[in-house]
Amino acid sequence: MSEPKGTPELAALVEAQVSICDEMIALSQREQQALTRYKPQHLPELLAAQDACADRLAKTQETLDAAVRATASSLGLAAYEGDPSPDIYGLLPHLPLDLRARLSALRGAVEQRAYTLAVLNAENALLVRAGLLQIDRTSAVLASILGEPRSYGAEGNVRVPGSDSTLLLNRQA
Repeated sequence: MSEPKGTPELAALVEAQVSICDEMIALSQREQQALTRYKPQHLPELLAAQDACADRLAKTQETLDAAVRATASSLGLAAYEGDPSPDIYGLLPHLPLDLRARLSALRGAVEQRAYTLAVLNAENALLVRAGLLQIDRTSAVLASILGEPRSYGAEGNVRVPGSDSTLLLNRQA
């Protein structure tokens, strides 16, 4: 079986996804270290790098989707109107065995890394929530001691009293 048009690009794009996921995992691990070692000054840089990786991953996925559609079309597998677009797994049975094995292994690697990243992100979110709850408890104690209303909420909102009303700042925006 000859190699269909566009298949070398498929492998290169999935390899790029693996590489980007590896970079995102490393950034999430560094984020976790910054959170556990109380080094919040590192977070803005890490979060910006994570955003850049996510953008690159999204663009790579768009390019991969286009390459899958082109390869499917060259194989005569183009989707009919209303049918879902083909995915890489739909192409595998129509590809040469060596390429099929390579793409399957690469997609498995992407899925494994995506799972690892999801676990790291959940752990990091838990660390952030725990920190916010601790700040909330401390704020409540201090407000009670001072006899003033709390200005901080664990959901990330800060209330700053204004001259004639209360201003609500949302850190999640």
